[in-house]
Amino acid sequence: MTQTVEGNIETQTKGEAQEIKTTPPFYSGDYVECRGWRGKLEDAENPFGESGKERLVLRDCYGIGYFHDPVSDLVYASPRMTQESLIQAYQEPGAHLDTREFKNFNRSDWESKRDRTFVVSNLKVQLAKQYLKIGDSIIDVGCHVGFFVMLAREAGYECDGIDVSLDSVRVGVEDLNIQGLRATTIEDAAIADCSYHAVVIWDVLEHVYNLSDVMNHCKRILKPGGYFFAHVPNHRGLSNRLKTLRSKLGFRNGEYHCFGFPWHLYNFSPKSLRVLVESVGMQPIRTASFSHRSKNGKDNTGFLGNINKGIEGRALSDNLYIVARKAE
Repeated sequence: MTQTVEGNIETQTKGEAQEIKTTPPFYSGDYVECRGWRGKLEDAENPFGESGKERLVLRDCYGIGYFHDPVSDLVYASPRMTQESLIQAYQEPGAHLDTREFKNFNRSDWESKRDRTFVVSNLKVQLAKQYLKIGDSIIDVGCHVGFFVMLAREAGYECDGIDVSLDSVRVGVEDLNIQGLRATTIEDAAIADCSYHAVVIWDVLEHVYNLSDVMNHCKRILKPGGYFFAHVPNHRGLSNRLKTLRSKLGFRNGEYHCFGFPWHLYNFSPKSLRVLVESVGMQPIRTASFSHRSKNGKDNTGFLGNINKGIEGRALSDNLYIVARKAE
């Protein structure tokens, strides 16, 4: 069996990889039990279309393969959860959210203590301000409990949010009193064409079953000249490269935590994110990162701050964002 090396990624062809598929006790045929969750599996293909150059990065202890396409620079999981299994997992009560922590939510404490959710939501608002006018309309696709929607409305934008999780939307509406939230998907939301000046889809694209469908809906509901803001995991991030190497060398007991399976189906890079937005006819404007330091509310002054700015500007953090625009 031949092997090739792409940078720091030792690889095998996808056909060769299928021949050595492992079957641990918790992996059986079409089902996998992974981190306390059990679901049905199916083979997955490259969402950009088979390039013929896909290579296996590694196969984890659950029998899941992680393939890298050097043409688009996307990493994707195969096999992966079926669409039905994914929806069931996200809609299961308590699966992703402890609703009790929001029962006594204090808006002032949340902001004054610089909770990470406040900091990140505020970073998103500040990013939007660089491209949008006050009063513009925004939809947050995958809004979780609606923190960004709340801050965007306070900043003067007309902002709505949708999320597949019934728990998340219920918390946002009933416990946090946030307006404009709905429990639905972008495919089922029945949003009219050209409805919004901006689409924000933060930490969502890595989860979606059909990237092409979701991206086409995002473009469809944007007004001409509207902006698209997306945030995803970055396999080219410095820390993620090290974590991948450690997993390949066997230091993670066969786990590949930094990919995020079963919830994550893809891991992006600046190149693959640009390829994605261009595939639906939008124009990339900017790719960059918010580092863990920035998300934790640390300032970017001094020596460490300058290093941090360099990492963010070159999109070398473990996540990255893109700003793109729909044609006028």
